[in-house]
Amino acid sequence: MSADDDRNSPSLDRARASRWLIRCARPSTGTIRAPRVVANWRRWALRRALSPWIVVPCRVVTDTGNTYIFGRDFIDDYVLEDVLGPLREIYFPSQLRALSKPLILDVGAHSGILAIEVLRLIPESRVIAVEPSPRVSARLRRNLNVNRMDDRCEVVEAAIADHHGTVMLRRSRDGSWGDSTYPGSNEPNYALGGVPVITTTLAGVLKGRQPDAVFCNAEGAEFAVVPQLIGLGLRPRVLVLMTHSKHGNPTVLLNQLRVAGFAVNQVGDDPEHFHCAPTERLST
Repeated sequence: MSADDDRNSPSLDRARASRWLIRCARPSTGTIRAPRVVANWRRWALRRALSPWIVVPCRVVTDTGNTYIFGRDFIDDYVLEDVLGPLREIYFPSQLRALSKPLILDVGAHSGILAIEVLRLIPESRVIAVEPSPRVSARLRRNLNVNRMDDRCEVVEAAIADHHGTVMLRRSRDGSWGDSTYPGSNEPNYALGGVPVITTTLAGVLKGRQPDAVFCNAEGAEFAVVPQLIGLGLRPRVLVLMTHSKHGNPTVLLNQLRVAGFAVNQVGDDPEHFHCAPTERLST
């Protein structure tokens, strides 16, 4: 048997899958990092172990008591791991946990993992979840329904822009969390086609409401959300912001926030993760 044949042998594939399973079962040394975030971790570990060859649908129950239906999109696994694992301090800052009955705007809500975790963390909170992708927003609604949180979360199936209309949501080779309607989405990484989606303004989403907290992690949407947020005179107590330099200039964006009276603080080692808050709130 040649070396090439050996690499493609079924026995080696099974061995590789076994190594993935062991890595998944030991979060501190493998793909799923500590702390272990899933109660039925063996089932999730098996899904992760098989993911190089096939993505197996799975019902995942987290250690926070929430349930998610994971289908063929492997990005759901990565989002869950980030939100409840190594990026927990980014997504759940102390300012957020201190809020009472907050209205939270989640731009780029994806399948609802962050929104649902926040709704569980703050029992009297409400969320406006903005997600332009029809297929992803369907998963968002399904996860809300499974967790009986439909009445506390409003789903807006649209992309935030400076106008009302339609735009092409281009699919990314990096998976559904990289899909984008913004400049930079014409590069080869977005050669998988796309789907037309509705666009609306931030004012059209909020309808006069003032969010107490804003999450924005939406592959370029920050370059529409932040200027409109400033223009509307909104001052959420905390803005959790992820910038994406391939879609615009983060330095200009962050300076706009500073000029508008926000303190901008990088979180952790990633130069694109920020917590922003009105400066008068920091001084009180």
